[in-house]
Amino acid sequence: MSYFWLKANLPSSNSIKHIQGKHDSVSISRDEWGVPHVDAKVDMDAFYALGFVHAQDRLWQMDYQRRLGKGRLAEIIGVSALPSDKLMRTLGLNKTSTTALDSLSERTLSILQAYSDGVNKGISAMSILPLEFYYYGVEAERWSPSDSLLLIKLMAMNLGANYQNELSNSILVKHLGLNKAQELLAIDASQATETPVSVQELAAMSSFYKNIEQQFQSKWEGIGSNAWVVSGQHTQSKRPMLSGDPHLRMTLPSTFYLAKLQGATLSVSGATIPGVPAIIFGHNNDIAWSGTNLAADVQDIYLERQHLVDENLFEHNGEWVPAEVSVEKILVAQEFPSFLRAPYKPIEWEVRTTKNRPLISDVFGSQSSFSLKWSALDPTDQSIQSFIDVNYATSKQEFSTALEQHHAPALAFVYGDVQGNIGLYTAGSIPNRPSANGQLPVPGWTSDHIWQGYVAYEEMPKQINPSSGVIVTANNKIHEQEYPYIISNNWQPDYRADRISHLLHKQIERGAKFSLDDMAALQSDVYDLHAEKIVPFLLKSDAKTDTEQAVIEVLTQWDKEMSAQSAGAAIFRVWSRHFSNRIIEDELKVELNYPNRLSTLEVQSQSYKPEFIAEVVNGKYKAWCDNSRTEEVESCQKIAHLSLQDTIEELELSSGGSAEDWQWGEVHKVKLPHTTFGSHPVLGKVFNKEHAAEGGLYTVNVAGGSYSKDDGYVKSLGAAYRQLIDLGDLSSARFIVDTGQSGQLLSPHYVDMAEVFEHGEYILINQSGQGENGTVREK
Repeated sequence: MSYFWLKANLPSSNSIKHIQGKHDSVSISRDEWGVPHVDAKVDMDAFYALGFVHAQDRLWQMDYQRRLGKGRLAEIIGVSALPSDKLMRTLGLNKTSTTALDSLSERTLSILQAYSDGVNKGISAMSILPLEFYYYGVEAERWSPSDSLLLIKLMAMNLGANYQNELSNSILVKHLGLNKAQELLAIDASQATETPVSVQELAAMSSFYKNIEQQFQSKWEGIGSNAWVVSGQHTQSKRPMLSGDPHLRMTLPSTFYLAKLQGATLSVSGATIPGVPAIIFGHNNDIAWSGTNLAADVQDIYLERQHLVDENLFEHNGEWVPAEVSVEKILVAQEFPSFLRAPYKPIEWEVRTTKNRPLISDVFGSQSSFSLKWSALDPTDQSIQSFIDVNYATSKQEFSTALEQHHAPALAFVYGDVQGNIGLYTAGSIPNRPSANGQLPVPGWTSDHIWQGYVAYEEMPKQINPSSGVIVTANNKIHEQEYPYIISNNWQPDYRADRISHLLHKQIERGAKFSLDDMAALQSDVYDLHAEKIVPFLLKSDAKTDTEQAVIEVLTQWDKEMSAQSAGAAIFRVWSRHFSNRIIEDELKVELNYPNRLSTLEVQSQSYKPEFIAEVVNGKYKAWCDNSRTEEVESCQKIAHLSLQDTIEELELSSGGSAEDWQWGEVHKVKLPHTTFGSHPVLGKVFNKEHAAEGGLYTVNVAGGSYSKDDGYVKSLGAAYRQLIDLGDLSSARFIVDTGQSGQLLSPHYVDMAEVFEHGEYILINQSGQGENGTVREK
């Protein structure tokens, strides 16, 4: 394939294209960043055109995500994708997406159909498909309305797969004992139930599912999002200002896609998700909104009692109830080179469903039986209708009514409008559990743990026009201790929310009115509140060498900013990792007779738990500092000094030079893996991108990630999209995605926003004449 042949079908920047919609002609103008501005006379044509441009720029991403959700990756990737396919077929996301169409309004169905028609028109208009289709030798299949619903369910899975936590928690309770597990995990394990399931089986299943996630939808420390809104009493425009930056796994192409849609009544700008016909976060002429992940506990693992003779009978309230059984046919691609290999026969995969929903233990082949209850598997789901109705909302009442339909994923929405109202609304179906707390698997053979419906929307946490004029959410706990329902067992620490609130209130106390530049500076803030709490403990270490003294001096002068040029940032991040590992690794050591626990316990030993570490350095959990495998009784200060030595050894090896010369950006990189070719030994080098990064696990400008000996410190999760909206001047609204608009390697918009994004800059999509390079630089 020649370079020019591959580029021939790419849409042009600074261009205007007219296409025939379902009802009338539609104008699609693209700015210098490749952002489409859709101008239609009829709203349905605006959604049609959105489907058209999504197909132009992100067709492979959409096709790949659809294959993932339908359990059809093995037919292009091969045997390695079978575990994922079996899981997806067992969950039945595709079937529930199709069923959910029956619960939607006629308008929503019409919009879904118009969008699908636009996608299919975009496909048929392509003389050349994206490179990935030729690599795998597949055609682009037609898009359908249920495919859009499927992508929303995949989003829900990525944002709320807490069944993994239940498995890990069970393993740790059995491995550490009740008291130590509660200290490490900050969970209430008092309702732990004795079950016939061995810890080896739990661990093997946990490891199995983690391998699936690692391949296709990985998770890392620091997951979350920021969103806040300030009322007009504190802004220069005298109208609310709203900020949002959702944090997601960093991939190429980006999760989000910018667009501006204008129809007869529709007028909306912001971030879309390719495959979904709606602005997910953004503004229309009357309101603005953003959102954060509630990390809601909407999944429960049920332990099942299987009949000793008939494997399809499961006990429920003293009776043996037959499971529903269906057979799925999974196609598997031949291994390379295919012409030398015999083709695989299709796999007949049996899916079993109990009273408690799909039997996910079948995916692993466990001797014990587990089923999964999950809100996203309900046959009725109007989440897409909620997103669309938000696009049309003109008041806080209409916004709230739209969210009342929202099912999954559970989100916290921050809101502002031109009338001066601000608010925080939580939306999504949260289980009403009569017993247990969602942190550990529960018996499924009785009705004791059956959900009693969902928490009523009017009882969900919310704030409307608080007297402070400030609302902040950053995945932190958003309700009082007395709140009667369990929203989440995975709230993030308060560091980001506290930092945002502190800076906002500090400026209010000074009497200064906020500008968008102030909001931009806050989105890029890399001050580490967690470091502020931990570093004083580290500074108590007695330096025994000149190098140790130099490191202590650097930390003494450090401003707690996790900036790319900072030596203190590098030292603190490396030291905190070593200190955490030394504190817990001996407790999580795996004996030879427990090999199946290895994967889960290794993940836990490498997982940094900031609140637990803060308690350790404050003296609450001193016993954890003693290495149980040595005769000496180690103090926390001793472990801190040993970790300091580990830090020096690591940074001297990776960076060389002296302590003053070490830089966080030298050892900390953003890695942007391609959706499909990310791990390919050759193509990955072409399609993947990386660059130096700043920020930390708990800074506002978050840098969630992991460490490995091969790659060092990798920022794998962070803000995927940023928006800043002044309801007093919508034309000045600022937007940016973390990579670029296009998913095609040869497009100039593949990663053209990455550097702009990393520098804390934005683009404008509501006006022309945007200034030099079309960017707005932070003041």
